[in-house]
Amino acid sequence: SQAITQYQNLHLQQQPPQMMQQMSSMYYQQPDEDPLVVPIRRETSHRKAKGRSIANLMQKSGNDDELEEPAEFVDSDSDPAWTPQADKDEDEDIPGRKKSRKTKHTLISSRNKRGKSNILTGAGISEFDSSDDSQPGRVQNQQQMPVYQPQQMLYGQGNRQSHHGAGDFVVSRAELIHDWPCIWRVDGKNLLQKYEPFTQNGKTLYKNIQTYAAFTSESKRQYAKIPIRVYNHLSNTGMFVEFLRTEMTIDDTEMFIEKVMQESSAYQDNFEVYIQTLISQALDSNFLTEITQEQDEYFLSNVKTIDDITNDRKRRLLNITPWPKTMTLSVETWPCYNIVSDLGQVGTNHLFCVACHQPGISMRLILYGNPYNPSTIETIEPDIRMGFEKDLPLCRVCSSRVELYHKITHQKYLMYIECAKKVTEKNAEDPNKGTTTILNELLADDVWLAQLFKNVRFAWAEVDHIERQNRFVMSARQQ
Repeated sequence: SQAITQYQNLHLQQQPPQMMQQMSSMYYQQPDEDPLVVPIRRETSHRKAKGRSIANLMQKSGNDDELEEPAEFVDSDSDPAWTPQADKDEDEDIPGRKKSRKTKHTLISSRNKRGKSNILTGAGISEFDSSDDSQPGRVQNQQQMPVYQPQQMLYGQGNRQSHHGAGDFVVSRAELIHDWPCIWRVDGKNLLQKYEPFTQNGKTLYKNIQTYAAFTSESKRQYAKIPIRVYNHLSNTGMFVEFLRTEMTIDDTEMFIEKVMQESSAYQDNFEVYIQTLISQALDSNFLTEITQEQDEYFLSNVKTIDDITNDRKRRLLNITPWPKTMTLSVETWPCYNIVSDLGQVGTNHLFCVACHQPGISMRLILYGNPYNPSTIETIEPDIRMGFEKDLPLCRVCSSRVELYHKITHQKYLMYIECAKKVTEKNAEDPNKGTTTILNELLADDVWLAQLFKNVRFAWAEVDHIERQNRFVMSARQQ
């Protein structure tokens, strides 16, 4: 106690008179109290002078980009009281403090870099390594990269975590497989209001209901922004809108086809009997005729199930493609075709598509083969009175649909050809192998059966997708 008092008196005597008066008023504002009991207040002006010295020192060393106040100068309720020994130690450690702060600055920069990396990743922006001084252009490009370009943003495309503002309409990406899924309106930053579809005068519209959902940073990735048209004149109590599906650029084809194929997988047992029937026909050319005459329910019922699904797709595809009857009859008659895509010097822009009668063709479909009875696969003679068209010039859109229609129409024949190839391979391996053995071996080939079933279901799903797209177009045309 006595030593501390002597040091304070000596320290005060060495200060200028003005400084002594300030420090005296600082330490002894309450003379009635014991100065050793009252917590000693630090010299704030002395601290600021030290801080400026450190800042100037760091600026000279070139590290003035992110200056952080040292931890020992940060105001805190837990700061230790001033002591003469501590003040002496601090003065002696100033040259070494630069090294210590540089280490801390490195740690802080590392944390900031990780934080920035997380932010960029969440926003869907790639982060480039700018530490390579030999490539200054990379850093410049990174700095000039726009985070968001409204004029280039297309509905349903771009960043999965798009900037959805208040009033925007969104739809769950998982529900786009439905024709008219429920949509949501962004209400504030973290809330969605639900809109349900209804039909009015043949047009599908949406009205708001009192159902809400959270709109968090994680759930934003599950939604896509959609274009809408507002119909304020239809309701005085709510908001009616139209979902403009045809203006969406997001491609949900794969997701929709996968859904339809999953639903049609329920017919796997029927398809296996269907293939068993065609294998038997390849082994015995009279098999289909015999089961038809005998009315074999086991085979005929399963064959009919698959044929009905295929014929339904065939009918639905024709309903949305008003092709000439002569052309559809030719496609239905001839089971094989070749594609001629190299049209040479022919003026393709002056030729008309035989299906849609629009100018401009992309290929020629050459039909050939032997006409057959769809029920028994037996070859028949074509009707010579019919003016069959075998050379079909087609545009790009019609060519894909005509090929799909041909595949659907001749599905049983094409499956029979695949079965006949497998039977021929088995006979070539062992000419003495019996028909029952060949049948059992082919039915045990799960990979082959699964591939055939997948091809058939994919063709069915393609028709469903084309029909669905046509519904969207027709709905958009209705005013």
